[in-house]
Amino acid sequence: MSFSLAHFKGTIAVSGLKTGDNPQPGVPVIRSIRNAGFEGKIIGLIYDSLESGIYVRLFMKLFIIFNKLESSKLKKVVETVII
Repeated sequence: MSFSLAHFKGTIAVSGLKTGDNPQPGVPVIRSIRNAGFEGKIIGLIYDSLESGIYVRLFMKLFIIFNKLESSKLKKVVETVII
Protein backbone atom coordinates (compact mmCIF):
# COMPACT_ATOMS: atom_id res chain seq x y z
CA MET A 1 0.00 0.00 0.00
CA SER A 2 1.38 3.39 -0.98
CA PHE A 3 0.78 6.49 1.11
CA SER A 4 0.90 9.99 -0.37
CA LEU A 5 1.09 13.38 1.34
CA ALA A 6 1.03 15.31 -1.93
CA HIS A 7 -2.45 16.70 -1.16
CA PHE A 8 -1.51 17.99 2.31
CA LYS A 9 -0.55 21.69 2.24
CA GLY A 10 0.01 22.40 5.94
CA THR A 11 3.12 22.96 8.03
CA ILE A 12 4.81 20.13 9.93
CA ALA A 13 7.08 20.71 12.95
CA VAL A 14 9.66 18.02 13.76
CA SER A 15 11.91 17.73 16.80
CA GLY A 16 14.54 15.10 17.66
CA LEU A 17 17.15 16.32 15.17
CA LYS A 18 20.27 14.93 16.83
CA THR A 19 22.25 12.46 14.75
CA GLY A 20 25.40 10.53 15.58
CA ASP A 21 26.06 7.65 17.97
CA ASN A 22 22.56 7.72 19.50
CA PRO A 23 20.42 9.28 16.75
CA GLN A 24 16.96 10.67 17.32
CA PRO A 25 14.17 10.03 14.79
CA GLY A 26 13.68 13.59 13.47
CA VAL A 27 15.88 13.48 10.35
CA PRO A 28 14.55 10.08 9.14
CA VAL A 29 10.99 11.27 9.80
CA ILE A 30 11.54 14.37 7.64
CA ARG A 31 13.03 12.25 4.85
CA SER A 32 10.05 9.88 5.02
CA ILE A 33 7.59 12.77 4.87
CA ARG A 34 9.36 14.20 1.81
CA ASN A 35 9.47 10.75 0.15
CA ALA A 36 5.69 10.51 0.65
CA GLY A 37 5.31 13.54 -1.64
CA PHE A 38 4.86 16.31 0.94
CA GLU A 39 5.84 19.67 -0.57
CA GLY A 40 4.67 21.96 2.25
CA LYS A 41 6.71 23.67 4.93
CA ILE A 42 8.67 21.63 7.48
CA ILE A 43 10.14 23.41 10.49
CA GLY A 44 12.75 22.01 12.84
CA LEU A 45 12.54 22.32 16.63
CA ILE A 46 15.79 22.06 18.60
CA TYR A 47 16.91 22.54 22.19
CA ASP A 48 20.45 23.75 21.46
CA SER A 49 22.47 24.89 18.48
CA LEU A 50 24.78 21.87 18.63
CA GLU A 51 22.20 19.36 17.39
CA SER A 52 23.84 17.88 14.32
CA GLY A 53 20.62 17.42 12.35
CA ILE A 54 20.30 21.17 11.82
CA TYR A 55 23.03 21.02 9.19
CA VAL A 56 21.17 18.51 7.00
CA ARG A 57 18.95 21.33 5.64
CA LEU A 58 15.76 19.33 5.26
CA PHE A 59 13.47 22.04 6.65
CA MET A 60 12.54 25.62 5.79
CA LYS A 61 12.90 27.19 9.26
CA LEU A 62 14.58 26.29 12.50
CA PHE A 63 13.47 27.26 16.00
CA ILE A 64 15.24 26.90 19.34
CA ILE A 65 12.96 25.93 22.22
CA PHE A 66 14.15 27.53 25.44
CA ASN A 67 13.53 26.00 28.85
CA LYS A 68 11.33 28.49 30.75
CA LEU A 69 13.34 27.84 33.92
CA GLU A 70 16.57 29.20 32.36
CA SER A 71 15.46 32.81 32.64
CA SER A 72 12.42 34.43 34.19
CA LYS A 73 12.86 37.30 31.72
CA LEU A 74 12.11 35.18 28.65
CA LYS A 75 8.73 36.19 27.29
CA LYS A 76 8.91 33.91 24.25
CA VAL A 77 9.47 30.20 24.43
CA VAL A 78 10.58 29.98 20.80
CA GLU A 79 13.20 32.18 19.13
CA THR A 80 14.06 32.11 15.44
CA VAL A 81 17.55 31.01 14.52
CA ILE A 82 19.01 32.26 11.25
CA ILE A 83 21.09 29.66 9.47
